[in-house]
Amino acid sequence: MRTGVLAEAHQRLFKIREALHGRRPISGLEDLHGSTLKWADGALAEADATKDVDQRLAQLREAYHSLREAHALTLHGEDPDAVCDYLDKCLAEAEADAAADRAHFSAVSSNQSVQKLYVAPEWMFRRSAGAPYSTAEFKRIAARVTAISNKYPDWLIIPGTVYYGEPIGDGKFFVRNEALVAHAGDLRVVSKQHEQDAMAANEVWYPRPNESTRFKAGGHTYAVEICRDHYKAIAAEESDDLVDFHVITSNGVAVAPHAVAARDGGLVVHVDGQFGATTVYRVQWRENPNAGEAKEFRERARAMRREITALDIEWTAGNAEASKLQAQISQRKAKMRQQGKFNKDDATLKRLEKQREELDDAGCNIMLRQKAVSNKLNAEAAKFLELAPISGGDGIQIPENLLELDRDRYA
Repeated sequence: MRTGVLAEAHQRLFKIREALHGRRPISGLEDLHGSTLKWADGALAEADATKDVDQRLAQLREAYHSLREAHALTLHGEDPDAVCDYLDKCLAEAEADAAADRAHFSAVSSNQSVQKLYVAPEWMFRRSAGAPYSTAEFKRIAARVTAISNKYPDWLIIPGTVYYGEPIGDGKFFVRNEALVAHAGDLRVVSKQHEQDAMAANEVWYPRPNESTRFKAGGHTYAVEICRDHYKAIAAEESDDLVDFHVITSNGVAVAPHAVAARDGGLVVHVDGQFGATTVYRVQWRENPNAGEAKEFRERARAMRREITALDIEWTAGNAEASKLQAQISQRKAKMRQQGKFNKDDATLKRLEKQREELDDAGCNIMLRQKAVSNKLNAEAAKFLELAPISGGDGIQIPENLLELDRDRYA
C-alpha cells in the first residue's frame, strides 16, 4: 500500500515539475530546482503512506511559485505580455554585455563588427495547461517581438517558439508551433512541420507550410529549425546550398551531424530547453561538401532519411491503434468497476491488454530501426565534417572574424 501511494505521488510530483519548470527551463534555476526536488523526494519518503502527500506537494508547488516570482518570471508563459517583458529585459542586459565586450572583440580582430544573436528554447511561449494561445494572442506576441526588434536593430532575435491554435468544435483545437525571427523590425515565421509536441488529447496538429527555413539578415545567411524538424533535416533537404548560421531551437533534441546545413567555417547555434543547454559549434568540412565523396554522402543521406520517414509513418499508425486499444481497456475497467465486478483476469480485458503490449513492442522495434539508420547516418557524416564547440552560455556573441575564416575556401 505504501509503495503504491508513494509511486502515485512521485508521478504527480513529476507532472508538477513538468508543468512548472520542464518545458521552459530558465538558466540559473537549475541548482534551486534540483535542491527542491531532493527536498520533496525526502519529504515524500518520510511521509506516512496515507497522510501529508497532498500537503507536501502543495508546498512544492508554492516553492516553485516563489522561485519564479523571485526571478520576476511568470509560470511557463501563461501571460504572453509578461514573457515579452522578460524578453525585453534579456535583450537590454545582453546589449549592455555586448557594449562591455567591445574592447575584447577589438583586441581579437581589427574588424569590430559583431553578429549579435538572441535565441531562446522551444516553447518559450506556451501555456502549461488548458487552451493554447489563440491566433489573436500569436499576433500580439509577434507585434511585441517586432517592437523589441526595432528597439535592438543590430540583434537577430529568435525567442523560441509560440504554441497556438484555434478551436474547431467539440472542445478540440488546431495547433501550431512556430518560431518568430526578427531583425531590425523585419519579422518572419518558421513553422514546425513534424508533430512531436506533447500535445493534449484534444489538440490536432495543423502546421503551416514554410516558404523557406532560410533567409538573409545582416549580411549573413541563416537556416532555422525547430526540434524534430532538425532530426528530419528539413533545412538540409531544402537546398544543397550551405548557410553561415544554422540555428536550432528545441526541447529535447541533440545536433545531428547528418542534418547540418552550415558551410565550412559556419556556425551551428543550438538552444535546448529540456537539456538547459546553449552550444555553438564551428563546422569544419574535411572536403568540399559539393563535390566528390562528400556530395555523394549528402545525396545518399536523403535516401536514408526517406527510410526514417517511412518508419515514422508506420510508428504513427501503430501508435494511433494503441491509443484506441488503451481507450477500450479503460472503458472495460470502468464498466467492471461500475458493476462491482472488477476482475483483472477478465478474458476481454486480457485480450485487449495483450494486443496493446504487441503494438508497444512493435513500436519499440520501429524506434530501434530508426535509431540504427540515424546512427549510421551520423557515423558517415562524421567522416566528412566535424562540429567543434566554441562557446556556451545564455548570451552568445560571435566575433565577425570567426565567420570570415575559410569564407572563400570552396568558392
